[in-house]
Amino acid sequence: MIVQKQSLVVLQAKFVKSFLHLGKTVAMYIWFQGHAMVA
Repeated sequence: MIVQKQSLVVLQAKFVKSFLHLGKTVAMYIWFQGHAMVA
């Protein structure tokens, strides 16, 4: 039971990590698009 709970936490951590990476990538893309429009 404890091992299952730990694996769930690891899975959530991986999901959050990948989600943050995706958000950062999207933010950079929008930032570059905005600067391209200004220029």
